[in-house]
This record gives sequence, structure tokens and C-alpha cells, in this order.
Amino acid sequence: MKFISAKEIYDKSGMTGILSWFIETELKKSNPSALSLTYNFARLGKKEEALNWLEEAFKNPPANFLESMNNPNLEIIRSEPRFQELMKKMGLSEYQIPE
Repeated sequence: MKFISAKEIYDKSGMTGILSWFIETELKKSNPSALSLTYNFARLGKKEEALNWLEEAFKNPPANFLESMNNPNLEIIRSEPRFQELMKKMGLSEYQIPE
């Protein structure tokens, strides 16, 4: 198996390739980071996948989960009904997201 560097991936596929590689690497882990997957799918513009992983992260939220709602990578999904529903489940409105 040939080792492929991040530079080779970037040179071939740009940031899309790098983000896809991050996702593939994370999914191979026995306990993937749902929040990391949320960010990377959102950065790729894959809203459904990002929302699926965000809902998964909500099931067992990391300590920084509330703060993570303010992450700029999530901008693409903030207006989605599923995101808004998750905010309601946390007892927050869009104006109460911590900065």
C-alpha cells in the first residue's frame, strides 16, 4: 500500500480532496468524532450528512458542544429546520448561541 501525502491529495483534488480524506480517516476509527465529521461534511456543502453527524454528536455531546454551535463551519446548516430543532432541544434560540 502506497502512502499518499496530504500534499499529493491537495495537488490532485484541492481542499475537497483533503476534507474527503479527513472524513474517510475519521470514519475508519472505532469511535469517530461526530463533531469533526459534522464540520467537514458542512465544509464540503453536504448538509444532510453534516446534520446527521450533528444529531449523532447531540446524543452524547462533548464538553464543548454548546460552544461548537457557533463554529463558522456550521453556517451552511444554521437555517435548516433540523438544526433549528436541535437548538430548541437544547433550550436555545438562534440569538442565544454563545460567542
